[in-house]
Amino acid sequence: MKSLDILNRFDPTQSSGAELDAAIEDVFSYHAPDAAGLEGIANIRRAASLFAESIVMNAPPSADRSSAIRHVRNAMMEANAAIVLGNGAEIVRNQ
Repeated sequence: MKSLDILNRFDPTQSSGAELDAAIEDVFSYHAPDAAGLEGIANIRRAASLFAESIVMNAPPSADRSSAIRHVRNAMMEANAAIVLGNGAEIVRNQ
């Protein structure tokens, strides 16, 4: 089971603390992307940048525009996490 699934489903009455510790360490460790991951991250960054630029050029300055840009940034970061956590990327310890 993937570490995020373990954290989402963790029940302290049914699971061991060791399983939780391992899942937390995995999720919060630096995961170095492989070559394919680096390409995917670059593609997502370009797309997110274009989308954010479109928002700035077409939406008037407002709290909603700021929120939209923040959502694009968060989506980019979540997609990057999906790439490195989903590709079986190497975990780099002691960074």
